[in-house]
Amino acid sequence: NYFPGFSNSTTLNFTTGDFTPPVISNVTATTSSTTAQVSWNTNELSSSRVSYSVDTAFGIQSSLQDTSPRVSSHTVNLTGLVSCTEYNYKVISADPSSNTTTSTSTTFKTSGCISTTEPTLITSNVFTSATTSSSTLTTDSSSISVSTPPNVTSTSSTFVIQIKALPQESVLPTIGLPQTSKQQIGNNVFDVKAIINSTTILNSFNTPVTITYRYTDEEIIGIDESTLKLFHYSEESNSWSELDNCSVDQGANVISCFTTHFSIFTLFGDMYSSSERPAGTGVVGRAQNLAKNGNVTKAYQLTEEWERLFKDNPTLLLEILQKKVIELQQLLKSQKEQLIDGNSTTSSQSQYAFTKDLEKGMEDQEVKLLQEYLNNNGFEISTAGEGSKGNETIYFGALTQEAVIKFQEAHSIFPAKGYFGSITRNYIASE
Repeated sequence: NYFPGFSNSTTLNFTTGDFTPPVISNVTATTSSTTAQVSWNTNELSSSRVSYSVDTAFGIQSSLQDTSPRVSSHTVNLTGLVSCTEYNYKVISADPSSNTTTSTSTTFKTSGCISTTEPTLITSNVFTSATTSSSTLTTDSSSISVSTPPNVTSTSSTFVIQIKALPQESVLPTIGLPQTSKQQIGNNVFDVKAIINSTTILNSFNTPVTITYRYTDEEIIGIDESTLKLFHYSEESNSWSELDNCSVDQGANVISCFTTHFSIFTLFGDMYSSSERPAGTGVVGRAQNLAKNGNVTKAYQLTEEWERLFKDNPTLLLEILQKKVIELQQLLKSQKEQLIDGNSTTSSQSQYAFTKDLEKGMEDQEVKLLQEYLNNNGFEISTAGEGSKGNETIYFGALTQEAVIKFQEAHSIFPAKGYFGSITRNYIASE
């Protein structure tokens, strides 16, 4: 009646142990401009350590503490941090049996932003010094991009670019304007930093870096577009300076400049005086120009957003409304024709169903559809590489704009400016 291999004199020895890791809870972080105090709890006595970085590599670890005795309430102090910067971090605890738990990642932001302002949006990207790299932060209206050329610095092989949007209404009253005549464009100023090893700011570069700012038509209503300038703010001298080597593409609403160091950037321009304001620079004038150039949707949006201004311009308001009605009638007609065509998969209506206005600088899935349509109908975006047949992209660049212009010219679509609006859409839908 014994188990095989056992006799009545067999002795069994058992070893018991703890194989369950600690449970972490209540993770918090309290920050100053250059320090952070990270706290958490565990359900058993365990050690304390924090991993952190400005990217998601968590390449820095605090020293291991609370190993003798171990604790259930943990506090780790981090020092040498960069002010006004977002960090990713995890907390780590191990019990006496070396069962280890790492928390999920979360973030904290150091204080010290200009005017003690809290950022509304943040993006961080790792850049490689030896190659071209870029990063973009897009707000509800404008965007700012940073592009670095190869061999931008010899200080480190990699670094992190962190871009933060700070609300201008909180910042500008404190630091002021470059000149009293200047009007700030958009709702934000942008804080840009290059950070090495999560603790050191890269102050300058071997070769110039490109800063690209994109603005909207609505943001420059009443602004002389030829006066747009990108400025950077120096906290050392407490002053604004205009960036050199800038170019403005008024058609694409883009200004690009070169710089060899980062700081706070924003766009400024001069307001037109009432005596020199040309047609199209006010809300009403811009709506008139938009409608004239075929962008009825944007013109109509302005009449709704600025309804009080159009009460004194009933003729223009009626004109825009009539064009909007015609646009809707054409859209209904094309949709009716698509329904009549039924299940035809070869018709251009069903294969290419465009629903929105597209223009240079946009990124959208319908841009790719537009490129496919142009490539398949004799208006090639490119003969090779991005944009060529089979290699269409979602970006509406200069080559796409050129192809749209050629298409519009070939089909007598006016104005032939490369803007893919309701007139061009309706033409394609009616083919």
